[in-house]
This record gives sequence, C-alpha cells and structure tokens, in this order.
Amino acid sequence: MKTVIIPTAISLLALLYTNISFAQIDIEATEKHIIDKRNSWLNDIKNNVISNSPLKDSKIAQWDRLISHEYTQITDERLERAKADKSQNSNYVFSTFNTILFGDHQIDLTANDHYHTIKDLYDISTRAYDENRQRVRSIDFILKEHFQRGRPYQVLDKDGNYIANYTAIRGSSFPSGHTWNGFKQAAVLATLFPEKGDEIFARAIEYGESRVIVGAHFPTDTIASRIGNYYLLSQLLADDKIAKSFVTLARNVREETAITCQKNIKDCLTASSHHINDEVGYYGKKEPEEKPMITPNELPNTAAHLLRLRFSYLNKEQRQSILASTAYPINSLAGWDVKKDKPETYWGLINLPRAYQGPTHLYDNFIVVQKTNEFDFANFGEIDEWKNAITGTGQLIKKGSGTLILSGENTFAGIEVNQGNLVLNAKNHYSKPSSINGGSLFIKGQLNSPLDVNKGALILDNGKINSQVALNQSGLLTGNGQINHLTVNQEAMVSPGHSIGTINIADSVIFKPDSHYLVEINAQGKHDTIKSQGTAVLNGGTVTVSFENDKNKLSKQQVNNLFDTQYTILSAEKGISGKFETVQPNYLFIGTTLNYSPNAVTLNIGRNNTSFDSVATTQNQKSVAQALDKLPTENSLYKSILKSDSKDEAISVFNALTGQVHTDVLSNQINNSRHIRETIFKQLRFSESLNRTKEHHDNKGNVWAKVLHDWDHTASDSNAESYNTSTYGVFLGADQRFYNDKVALGLATGFTKNTLSGHHNSGSSDNYHLAIYGGIQLDPITLRAGAGHAWHHINTHRSVSQSIGNYQTQTRQAFVEAAYPLKANIINIEPFANLAYINATNNTIREKGNRASLKADKQHINGILSTLGVRLDNQWKLNPRSSLNLYGELGWQHQYGNLARGMKFTFADAEPAFISQGSSAARNGAIIKTGVDLNINNNAKLSINYSKLAAKNYADNNIDARISLMF
Repeated sequence: MKTVIIPTAISLLALLYTNISFAQIDIEATEKHIIDKRNSWLNDIKNNVISNSPLKDSKIAQWDRLISHEYTQITDERLERAKADKSQNSNYVFSTFNTILFGDHQIDLTANDHYHTIKDLYDISTRAYDENRQRVRSIDFILKEHFQRGRPYQVLDKDGNYIANYTAIRGSSFPSGHTWNGFKQAAVLATLFPEKGDEIFARAIEYGESRVIVGAHFPTDTIASRIGNYYLLSQLLADDKIAKSFVTLARNVREETAITCQKNIKDCLTASSHHINDEVGYYGKKEPEEKPMITPNELPNTAAHLLRLRFSYLNKEQRQSILASTAYPINSLAGWDVKKDKPETYWGLINLPRAYQGPTHLYDNFIVVQKTNEFDFANFGEIDEWKNAITGTGQLIKKGSGTLILSGENTFAGIEVNQGNLVLNAKNHYSKPSSINGGSLFIKGQLNSPLDVNKGALILDNGKINSQVALNQSGLLTGNGQINHLTVNQEAMVSPGHSIGTINIADSVIFKPDSHYLVEINAQGKHDTIKSQGTAVLNGGTVTVSFENDKNKLSKQQVNNLFDTQYTILSAEKGISGKFETVQPNYLFIGTTLNYSPNAVTLNIGRNNTSFDSVATTQNQKSVAQALDKLPTENSLYKSILKSDSKDEAISVFNALTGQVHTDVLSNQINNSRHIRETIFKQLRFSESLNRTKEHHDNKGNVWAKVLHDWDHTASDSNAESYNTSTYGVFLGADQRFYNDKVALGLATGFTKNTLSGHHNSGSSDNYHLAIYGGIQLDPITLRAGAGHAWHHINTHRSVSQSIGNYQTQTRQAFVEAAYPLKANIINIEPFANLAYINATNNTIREKGNRASLKADKQHINGILSTLGVRLDNQWKLNPRSSLNLYGELGWQHQYGNLARGMKFTFADAEPAFISQGSSAARNGAIIKTGVDLNINNNAKLSINYSKLAAKNYADNNIDARISLMF
C-alpha cells in the first residue's frame, strides 16, 4: 500500500506549529476516494456550474467582445508580462508563485516529496474519465470539447466585432487551459501557505487576464477556469478525509521548508501586501446601477470550504458570510451566468483573494471564537489579520485566546471583546457603544464611538479615542494616546504608558471612589502622567506608585536621591477639584504624599526610619532582616526589601531568604541516621535469633538485605517553618559469628534517596552508607554496637530567585546498645538501652541563582540521644523447620544538650552573616514498633516491620522489609 507515515520526530516538531497533528495518512486511500468522486464533480461542473458558454448576441457575449478588443490594446509593462505568461512551461508560472511566497529565499518546493504528493492529489481531482475518448483526461480538455467555443482570433475581426455565424466556428477557447493550470498551481500553494493565499489567487487571476491581453481567450474563458478550480477545491476541502490528508501534508511541507530556510515558517515567507485589485476578477465590467450585495445563503453550500484552512477557527456559516460579503458585483462580468435561486451558478462571484483578507460586511452579530484546532496548521487561531474595511449592522464579538487584528476602516455596529486580543489599526466608527468584558483591546488607529471597559484591558498604542470611555470594575487602561472623556469607576485602573507614558484627555477625566491610578517613576525624573485639556474631578481613588519596569522594591539610595522630588502625575488646564483618597504603595520603609494645586497633582517620595527587623516576628526573620539592613544601599536585595508594601510582604521575603531548607537538610540527616542504626540493631537480634535455631558453636554467618520507605513531618514552631520528607532505599550487609556464636562482626552498606519540601522550597539527597557493627553475648546481657558514615549529595531549590544549591554533606555516628533478653514460654521480653552520637557536617555551600543566593562555610550539627525501652516477641511453630514471630517495641527517646539546629549564612554578594534555625530537636519522643518475622527454615528469615517516632513537632513513619540468610 502506498502509505506515507509521518516519523515520530517530525510529529514532535509539528507541535511547534499546532496543537494537533494527524498520526498518519493513507495516500492510496485518499487518491481512490478522489477518483471515486471526480466524475460526479465533472458532471456537476458541466451541467450546473458551467452549463454553457456565453450565448450568441447576449449581453455577456458583447462584453466578452468589448473587453477582448480593449485588452488587446494594452501596452507597456503589462503587455510584456502577458507575453511572458504565454509560456507553456509549467515551471514558469510556478516560479512566479514561488517569488510571491519566498522572494529571495532559496526555497525549492519541487524537491519536497510532500509537496509533490499534495500536488498529485489535486491534479487527480482535476481529471476525469472522458466517455467520448474512453480515457482519463484533464477536465478542462473535456469541457473544451464539450463547448467547442471559438477563440477571439477565430471569431473576431480586426475591429473586435464578431464575424458572421461566429458560433458555428469550433475551437478550444472555453475554458482557458492556461488559466486552468494557473489556478491548479494556485490552489495547491494557497492550501500549503494560506497566509499568502490572497496574493497567490490574485496572481492566478492576473495570469488568466494575460490570456485575454494576448488575444488567446475571452474574459469568460478565464472566469470559467477560475470557477472550475474553485469548485473542485471546495469539494476536496469539504470532505474531512481529504482535508485531513491535505493538512497533514501541508504541515510536513511547512516544517521542511522552515528547516531549509533556517527560520520560522512565517519568517520564510515574504511580507504580505494589503492591496488586491478587485476589478481584475471581473475585468471592471459591470452595469452602471448599483446592486445589493449577495447574501450568504445565495452561494453554493460547499463554497465556504474554500476558506476552511484560511479561517479554520470560524464555522462554515461565518466563512460563507465572508465569501458573500467580498463577492464581485452580481451585475458584473463575474456574475455572467448567475441564475436566481440556483446557488451553483454563483461560483463566478467568489472573490477569493479578497475573501482571504477577511469579511467586508457583518450581516448580523459575528462571534469569533479564535483558537487553534486540527486544521489550523498556519496558526491563524493564535494571530490573524483582517485587512478589509468592514461595514454592517452586526457586532463583532471576540472570544478565544487568539489575537485578531482589524486593519480596515470599519463602520459596523460595534465590538465586544470577551477573550484574547483585538487590535484596531485604522479608523473605526461604530453605530453603537462597544465593550471590553475580558481580554485586551489595542487602539493603534482611531475609535470614534463610546467604549465601556468592564473587565480586561484597553491599551492605547499611540491611538486615539474620540469619544467617551468608562472604565468599570476590573477594567484597565494603559498605554500612550488620547481619549476624549474618561471616567474611572470603582475598582477600575489607569496605568499610562507601556512602562512610563502619558495619556492625554481632550475634555475631562473623573476618578470615582475606590478607583486606581497606577504611576511609574524613575530616578531620572520621568513618570507617568495624565494631561487633561479640560478638567479633572477627583472623588477619591488610590494612587499606587512603583518604579519603572522594576519588580524589585525601591532602594534606600534611590529614595535618598528622590527626597522631596516632585512628580506631576496629573494636570488639568481648566482646574482640578477634589482629592485622591490614598496614595500607595504603603511601603514600610518609604513614605509617599500628594500635593494639590489648582491645576496639578504632584507626588513626593522619601525614606522613613523603620528598620527592617522591626517588622520581623521570628528569630530567623530578625536575623535575616538585620543582615539585610547592613547591606550596601545599591544592593539589589536591599532594594527589594525597601519597596515592601506591607509587613506580611516583608516577612514573606525574610522567610524566603532564611535558607532554612539547608538547615532542614542537615538536621534531617541526623533524623535519618536512625535508619541504618536501627537496621543494624535489628540485624544483630536477627543473627542472634537465627543462631539460636542452630547447633551451638558452629559460628555461622549471615547475609541480609532490607528495603525501606520512610516519611516524616516536622511541624513549624514559633520560629521555623514546617517541612515534610520522604526516604526510600536499600541496605545490604553480612556478618559472621565467632567464639561459639557469642560474638558477631559485620559490615553494612546501602543507598537511600531522600526528598524534602516545605515553604515553597525543596531539597533532595542521594545518600551512600557504610557501617561496621558487632555484638557480644555476655549472659545474661547482650551488647550491640556500630559505627557508620554516610555521604550525601544534596540538591536544593529555593523559590526565591530560583536559587539552586548543589553540595556535599556527611553524617558520622557511633552507637551502642545493652539488652537484657528474658525468655518465657509464651512471650519473650527484652529491656534495652542504647546511646548514639551523630555528627552531620556540610561542605561549603555556594548556591547558583542571583541576588538571593546564599553561601555557607563548612559547619556541623551534633546530636546525642538515648533510647530506653522494651521489646516483646513470641513465636509460633508452623512446622519443624519454620516459625512465625510477632514483634513489638515501646521506647522512650531522649536527646541531650542543645536542641537548637542552626547554620550561619551570608548572601552570595555580601558579607553580613545571619543564623537560620530549623525546628528545634525534640527533647523526648515515643517510639512504637511492630512487625512480623517469618523463619522460613533454619537458614532464612523474612521480616516486615512498621515503626513510628512521635515527638513534639515531629512525627516519623517507617515501613521496611528484610530478608536474612545464614550460611
């Protein structure tokens, strides 16, 4: 089967252009599908679409004669181009299309297999089985033989008049073969590159016109070729199966073309032209009286599919509306065969070059849901431009996330922006008020009708609104430009400029209570401003001040430079009445005031004496705040704190800067040291238990493995934030008994993976463990002991400024336990006491990030803790060689010495140090363990256990499974 399958890599690349791609297409099936339909298409063209050539002595026949004679008189460059267009070489017209598409880019589509596939499929659609010749032929040849119309040079005399009995002369004029082939190529290329479809089809029309200029064809011959190809293209695109095949092939052509020119496909194409000569499509010939434009339902039902790939985000009815609004005049040569109530006769009126540039009339409300879909390989759902001037009684209602640009001078009913972006490039005068209910409206040209901004943004891009604008709740006005009259209502916002800028008011501006005026300033004295040529009425509202394009907070140095500097943020030539209610931001460390004069409002700004640490509520916050206050005034961290709007915001920054995650990581290493310690204690007990099942004095050895999963939570206290950790891993070991099984020595190793998260920070560590251990039975007491070393590779991420840490830590520990096993018939009891010393040490820390990155020298945290408790177990014999043990343990853990766990840090580019304390270790805690041991035989033991450590502000849970083998 002739099947084209898109490779996985190409499919992934296609995601750069669209959200959906078809996994594969079956070219053979698509080809057969077209072949099955094409003869019915031929019959429809011959019997309904182009049912006859112009009748003898008809008005159209006379127009054909007049235009032919007139056009053969054309000279100069147009004649030379027409002569060049006589070329029979198929590569000639293709090269002219290629220039329109790519200009000077060296793009060779003919080297693209996918291009040839779609070209061949379209070519197949333009051929059909000729019953007369008993073979497949090009449809234009079949039609030529059907109509047998004489060519102009056969039927016209030198003065351009028909000769006698001209209809008896048989020729091959209708339809034009040259024009037919030109439109065949145009249809393929416009399908591949719909961004250039208007220019491509305009060139095809011009190519047909050239045949009239050189006297080879009548105008209607070329129109018939256009009609035939428009009809065939619409049938292809109306069929979902064929359309999907075309889309898939188009994606591949575009992807490979982009690779060839080493640019985004949009940048490979030439800049588009806005000018399309509409008269070329009907040779400027129409009746003098004006006729009303046609309505969408007058066009053929499938015509809308001509725009399926150009306006894939519109529905069929909307595309049909565009075709109707852009159609050639019904009383022009293009409508020579139109018959009322017969839509199939209207194909000649379709002005596809103009339709590709958008609607020209809104018959009723036009809802644009602009978003990408499976047919939108050119990404018109993301951004599109309608170049035509639009009239009509309907509103344009913008929905969807895409950006729509209107570049014509529009006079329809109005706009309603609900989602995405709408851009007005030229003059717009609407008959009704417009509204923004979401998304953004950009004014680059003029709007000469009222506008309500209810939600979303009105953006002046050096544009002008010569009417009143009402900013309502959640509405935003920004940019540079002019408005006639502005009312800023409750919760609405005005922010001049795209950073710092000016909004001019021709008449008056009114700020209502709870409105907002956002003002940007910089150290060079530039600032946002509103300038009114009329009055300004201030009935309240809040002025909020920020620095230009600066997300960081205002620095002390900047404030010192700006003390008592005045910025005129509002002026009114005819006077100011009232006042703003408040001025913000209410920075903790900066004071702002407003001064009022008859014609201006000025802003003063200065630093207050509030110290950073005065707003801190915890010791960690105070420590960081004091370090920040010692930073140089030009330090960016200092600037960020200086512009804090509230205590909560400053505290949030202090918390983010503490570096507690590093303290938590190191503290957690002490907590996690219990895993291998308790593993070894348990293994020594296993070893003792297994040896009790063997004959004495055989000094057997053991190998064992354990997998574990541990999760714990450290709650916040009056200083440190809470965090959660999770650990999983495996331990392996072996031990050997000596001296009549009284002494055991062993070696253990393992790997664990630990993750930690808390307060928008996270950390992880890969942990490698090594330990030695041993035990001795000094009846009735058993001693167990060990020493371990763990190497940790740490990765941390702090949300503030995306600071990344990558460093090493180590944990060392030594531990000993004394136990007093008591055996009984029903249950065994083992009181025990153990003691452990743990030392966790970090290597030098150097975070990667920016201003908030931290560094720390080598330092350590120690812990000494003891556990007193009792273990209980009993055993049931399952058979002579196996038994089942139930195990439980209760313990009390006590930690000695200083419970505080802290580290010293400095910022990456500054020296003042601060201490970051993690949650203090719990002085006391309770341990609960339970498990089941299965002695599989005399040499193997399997164990599954659960343990929990509960203490103040700390809870740890552990599940593990172990197997131990004796040899």
